[in-house]
Amino acid sequence: MLRIASLLVLSCLPGVAQALVQELNALRANPAAYADTKLEARRAYYRGKLLQLPGQTPYRTEEGVQALDEAIKALKSSGPLTLVKDSPVLQNTAAAHVKDIGPKGSTSHQSSDGLSSTERIHRAIPQAKRAAEVMAFGPDDAASVLIELLIDDGDKNRGHRRILLDPGFRAAGGTCGPHTTYKTVCVMDLADVPSAEDAGFTLMPKDPNRRRFQRE
Repeated sequence: MLRIASLLVLSCLPGVAQALVQELNALRANPAAYADTKLEARRAYYRGKLLQLPGQTPYRTEEGVQALDEAIKALKSSGPLTLVKDSPVLQNTAAAHVKDIGPKGSTSHQSSDGLSSTERIHRAIPQAKRAAEVMAFGPDDAASVLIELLIDDGDKNRGHRRILLDPGFRAAGGTCGPHTTYKTVCVMDLADVPSAEDAGFTLMPKDPNRRRFQRE
C-alpha cells in the first residue's frame, strides 16, 4: 500500500509541497502586490543578460531584464484571482513525475509510461475538464520557483505565466526533488476541480494497468 503525499514526498524536499501552493495563492490573491514585493527586487541583479542572484552562481538568461519587465507589467494589470485548493492528489501526481524524471535528468512533461501531463492528471482526477503542469529546474524554494515561472525567460508564449494566472484552475499540488542535471526539479500540477478524494485517501493497486483511489 502506498500512501499519497507521504511515501512519495519523503524523497522530495521537505516543506516545499505546501509552500508551493501557498506561494501560488499569494500570487493569485494580489498579483500587483506580488510584482512589487517579489519581482521588482530582482531587477537589480541583472547585468545585461547575466543574472547574478545573491549567493548563487551567475547564469546567462535569454532575454535579460526585458522578460522580467513584461512579467511585472502582466501582474500589475491583473486583478485578484480565485485561490486554488491545496490538493494532495495533485501533489502526488507531481511527486511521481519528480521521481520519474529526476534520476534521468529529463526535462520532459511526458512520463516514462508515455503519458502526457494532462493524461496523468486526468487519470488521477477523471472529472477534471482542464489540467496543466508547470516545471522549474534549478530553484529549490517556493518563491524562486514561482518567480522563474512568471518571468518565463525564453518562452515567447509565456505558457507557464499564463497557467499560473489562469482563473479557471481551482486546485493545485506540487513538490520538488533531486535532478541529475539541474540539481533540483519542481513540478506543480493544476486542475479546474479538486479531486473528490482530497479529504484523505490511499492509492491502492487494482491491476497492473489501472489504479484507483481508496479511502482509509
